[in-house]
This record gives sequence, C-alpha cells and structure tokens, in this order.
Amino acid sequence: MRLCCVLVNLLPYKTAQKSGHFIGNCLYLIYYPRRKVALENMRNALGGELSDKEITRFVRKSFIHLILIFIEFIRIPKMVKNFSRYVTIDRKEIVWDCLSHGKGVILLISHYGNWELMAVMAGLIGYPICAVGRALKNRYLYNYIEKIRGYTGLVSIPKKGAARDVIKALKNNKVVAILFDQYAGSAGVPVKLFGRTAWTTDAVAQFAARTGAVVVPAYNTRQADGTHRIYVEDPIPTINTGNRKEDIMQNTALYNENLEKWIRKHPEQWLWLHKRWKTPRKYQ
Repeated sequence: MRLCCVLVNLLPYKTAQKSGHFIGNCLYLIYYPRRKVALENMRNALGGELSDKEITRFVRKSFIHLILIFIEFIRIPKMVKNFSRYVTIDRKEIVWDCLSHGKGVILLISHYGNWELMAVMAGLIGYPICAVGRALKNRYLYNYIEKIRGYTGLVSIPKKGAARDVIKALKNNKVVAILFDQYAGSAGVPVKLFGRTAWTTDAVAQFAARTGAVVVPAYNTRQADGTHRIYVEDPIPTINTGNRKEDIMQNTALYNENLEKWIRKHPEQWLWLHKRWKTPRKYQ
C-alpha cells in the first residue's frame, strides 16, 4: 500500500487523474456484483427521472469517481502544500457564525464528492474540526490513513463508543463531522430516501437535541476541470416539539431530503455501490 502511494505521488496531477479514469472503467467492467447493486439502486431512486442509458452512464462515472477519491486521498501530503489550487470553499463564514453561539457545530456530511478532501480543507481554514470514523482492522494501514487525515489538524473520533467524545467536543464548541448516509441497520430509524425506506443513523439528530449544536450540511462537488468546490449550506433548524422520538424521525428525514437535492445535481458523485436500502433482519 505504501509503495502504491509513492508511485501515485510521483505522477503529475493530471496524469494521476487520467489513470484513475482508466482504472475506474476497468473496475466497472469487472466488478459485476457491485455494478449490479449500483445500477439497481439508481434505477429505484432515479428511474423516473433518468433514462436507462443515463443511469448506466452515471453508474460507470461513479466507479471512476470512487477511484479518483482514493488517488486524491493518498496525494493529500503533496496537495496540501498548495491546497487552494485543488479545493475551494464557498460560504465558510456560516460555520464561524454558528460557532459564535458556543454550542458547537455538527457538520452533516455524506459519501458525496470527495469527503476526505473536505475534511482536510476544514482543518486548513482553521475550523476546530473532529470527525467520527470507523477504524480499520489493519492497524498499520489505519495509522497511515489517520496520519494523512491529520495533516491539517483533523482529530479522528473512533466510531465505536464515540458518543462521549462527540458530546465533549460539541460542549467545547468544536466542529464535529458525521457521515450519516450509510445503511444503519436496526440501530437507525426508518425514514425515506428517494421515496423508499432507508434505515438512517439518528446520531446527528440525537446529538443536536442533547447539546443544542447547530447542524450544518456541507458538500464537496468535483468540477469538470478536476478541482473541487465545497459548498456550506444554511443550518438545518432542529425540530423540538417535546416528542423526542417523533422529533428524531423528522429531523433525520430532513437530513435525507437535503442529501437527495445534491445527489440529483450530480448522481455520479454519490456512493451507489453501497446496499443502502436494506431492511434489518429483525424487521424482514
């Protein structure tokens, strides 16, 4: 893995991206199980809006996009020397404004665009940023990944047992990035995503309700020239009627609605390979 990283970093940026396009196309052709999942997911979500030809094209592009994320991630140590050449950010003042309330900010992020570059940029512009993530089984590989993520000050919070550290960070008025868009199983709540029930983590809504932290969505979109633009959205107001269970459901549904809007803009930049709409075994 380290040798692979060295080789990729030796390539010029444009050459590395072209290599990513080639590898992504090959992966699309040979990785039939995940290609089938991606095609089925997109047909079920956007079949009424896109033709089958468009869906096939977007799924192929999603495989390319996934490889480019990997290539760009391992080039972060090289890119960070002139990061603004590759990544720009719109409306960064929104997070600073929300931090002025003193209750922390939950950065609502998803597997859309290159979320890894977004975390690096957040640290680069000075956000006191933490991110919740699942540790890899390979300790050596995970340590290397953590080192790259920490180049600009990002502090990682292991997903297992994260609640205490997240609450502590928010009470200390920090920014905590939480990926919320993967299948959460029976630990999540059943809310709609593209009109279908998607078991979604309720962690964001729970933390917002418990701490008063502001929930701010942010998305990083890959541009036609290979650069990236991060867009920070207005905060999503937290519904608080006093009915805790119903509030959690409604708030989580709002997060999914926000994500839908962005996926429709660039379908190829979301992680369609994931079995997002599974039903937990206990409810089958």
